[in-house]
Amino acid sequence: MKYFLKILLVLVLAALTVLGMYYYTTGNRPAFLGGDSQYQLTTVSKPPVTEKYAALSTLGREGDYILYKSGDLIILEYQGKRYEFSGWSQDIDLEPPQMVLANIDDDAEDELIIKGVANYDEMSNSYIYTVYVVNRAPESENGFEVAVLNEAAWRSLVEKNILAALGQLNNCKKIVQLAMVANSKGNVLRLDEATGIAIDAHTGYFRALQDENGQYLTVAMWDRGRGIYSVADDGTISVDIDVDVSYDGTTEIQQAGTLSFDIALVSNTEYTIAAKSIQFTPNSAYLVAEPQMTAAAAWSYTENLTSAAPVAEMKWIKHNMKLDEQTLTQTVDVTDELGDLGGVSVITLTESGVVLKAKAGCRFSEQVANSAQYSVVINENTEGTPYDIAYTCELNESGDTLTITFDRTYAKDEIETIEINFGTK
Repeated sequence: MKYFLKILLVLVLAALTVLGMYYYTTGNRPAFLGGDSQYQLTTVSKPPVTEKYAALSTLGREGDYILYKSGDLIILEYQGKRYEFSGWSQDIDLEPPQMVLANIDDDAEDELIIKGVANYDEMSNSYIYTVYVVNRAPESENGFEVAVLNEAAWRSLVEKNILAALGQLNNCKKIVQLAMVANSKGNVLRLDEATGIAIDAHTGYFRALQDENGQYLTVAMWDRGRGIYSVADDGTISVDIDVDVSYDGTTEIQQAGTLSFDIALVSNTEYTIAAKSIQFTPNSAYLVAEPQMTAAAAWSYTENLTSAAPVAEMKWIKHNMKLDEQTLTQTVDVTDELGDLGGVSVITLTESGVVLKAKAGCRFSEQVANSAQYSVVINENTEGTPYDIAYTCELNESGDTLTITFDRTYAKDEIETIEINFGTK
């Protein structure tokens, strides 16, 4: 059985509640991370017009609707009549807008959903989008109201609905936790004093950045980055928001993962986060195993290596092992394996780490041991999720014993395969 985290955070949210977003670092109380709460923007069409437009360009068609742009105006033609809208993005024609007809508010008729370019983000080399949800105006059979979902909209939804904290675990700086609860009256985020793991909260995890010596950096703060809207064929509107993390001692910003949710239209002019839709997905480069799981009992597995070519100083090792419940020790011929494995005599794997012992006259490179160039990857090329479970790398004074400690203890049946890397990730 696999015990690793399949990160899918499901959060039942009350509509239009109040939000605060928090961050914390190891050993400190959570501190407020604010954002400007903004209301949704709504535009209303002008009455039908019949005049001619200069430089009228067609943006798209869907059903009985045709979308045009003329100068600063957006013109929507419906059943032969044209309606003007102002205040829409002037970059909407940088690529053809997506237009979808769907009933997304459970009324009697479909809404016209338009996703168009809002601007170009030079940092990510990508477009940012705004979504316009076009509804018939209740006061007029001939007019339309438009709910505008832009950056201000998703930021306001996050601020109103989610109470979140981000920080490193007390017993393992490698693992960063994002914990979330619905921001309703009386809800608080509680952390285990010993581990820092959140109690009764929805959690997601990712790996912290390291310095050039392999030491894990300390989280300084976090924020929400880009928010990218998408519209499915059935009209479902979603937004993917970058979770950006900064660390002490570096200017690098880590794009740790994505906070995503669907948007539900409450009325022509109100919307909220759809129930049970929030999820956090870590960036694939920063996957870690779920830290709540630990080994219930001690175990070990030993390989005695045979090779005709000892290596005096070992700088590059890559060795694969396959575990089963019955085998406790075996002898393995590594003569044909690449790298410096010929200098290793014994590898012992336990629930908490792996120990490599060198042959007489051989030693491990101190320079490599003091760098970030090591890993222990489990379950690669299996049905399980592969993770690098290495936490620290230590070399004894004589240089003949290398110990890689894991980020937590692992039951033997959690591991099918294991790849030990030294001098490479």
